[in-house]
Amino acid sequence: MENRILLILYSDSIGGAERRFARFWDYISAKNKYSNVYLLINRNLLEKLNQAELIKKNKNLFVLPSFFSNYFVNYSKNLSKLNKISFFISKLDILISSLLTSFYLFKLKPKTVHLILAGVYVFFPFIYLFPGKTIISYPTINLSALTGDKLGSIIYLFSLKKVNLIDILSPSSMDELLNYGIKKNKMKISPGSFTDPEIFKPISPKQKIVTYASRLVDYHHPFVFLEAVKEIIKKRKDIKFYILGNGPLKHDVINFIHDQDLSNNVIYDFKYDISEILGKSSIYVTLKDDNYPSQSLLEAMACGCAVVATSGGDTGKLVTEKNGILINLNCKELTQSIIYLIENEKILNEFSGKSRILIINKFSIDEFTNYINTLWKVNYSIEDFQ
Repeated sequence: MENRILLILYSDSIGGAERRFARFWDYISAKNKYSNVYLLINRNLLEKLNQAELIKKNKNLFVLPSFFSNYFVNYSKNLSKLNKISFFISKLDILISSLLTSFYLFKLKPKTVHLILAGVYVFFPFIYLFPGKTIISYPTINLSALTGDKLGSIIYLFSLKKVNLIDILSPSSMDELLNYGIKKNKMKISPGSFTDPEIFKPISPKQKIVTYASRLVDYHHPFVFLEAVKEIIKKRKDIKFYILGNGPLKHDVINFIHDQDLSNNVIYDFKYDISEILGKSSIYVTLKDDNYPSQSLLEAMACGCAVVATSGGDTGKLVTEKNGILINLNCKELTQSIIYLIENEKILNEFSGKSRILIINKFSIDEFTNYINTLWKVNYSIEDFQ
């Protein structure tokens, strides 16, 4: 029997990991030698990826339901009394998906199961029973931020300890998991993410646009960005700013823009395809606490954006003095850095060109595919890690 591989990708939003694995799936689906690879994906995510033109259906793709996530949560999202109930009701989709997964495990009989994001929860009932190899792609360095609740963290951590291999993004991810008691020999560091330089590319002429694209949460510091914008606008009213993203701080961000009378210069938006905005932008800002290179950062650099980023962690592997400015997390340094780049066009253009060259040369989908293929081929037994 062929060595069948089953990927389980489950999420209710589109972030970097979702975009990365959707493109990866499309890429390998076009190659005959990967006909033994199958994908289980929830309908919510599939529809959003389709809207962004990031994934195509084929005979090896199977859809898991998103009934409760689609209807009950959307209906109750503005009713505070139902928010907590809706959170638990929406998890019924995961239970139903787990039942369906048992059918696909029986039908396909995969030898390897590769779990991505909430695919960990879907597969959790089988974590002890599955006789083959299991892999988790762990896309962060902050477990609690990934799971969002205590029970989710417990399930995720238990799964991380039981699977054979963990695909991680950076040494910082390894440090976090070592602190949780995960064995070092089961963790493999990815060569990095990738993006498509034919989709994410500069649009000439570049405009005086500064873009912040991130999930709107406290530890990504959108209000540090907005406070800097307030100061910059006092001196340079010719600069336009985009803040792109979704998350729990969305309405606070929109209200801040309105209350501080920033609407003439600041545009809030949330869209799945940000290639056009990044293509026109001159500067990209990232202020994450976790400081691992995000998918949006790679996409911005592929679009020829100079970068202003908080220092520390693994961001410095991408952002150096050759293509951007590393700062401490404060409004003053961010303000000064953006104004410096806007007022020094020669340096801005130099950073722009070097950002794109770095992504094209070092972050290709072929390298990522070879890495994942290596994980699938490695032979480990569960006993090796117990």
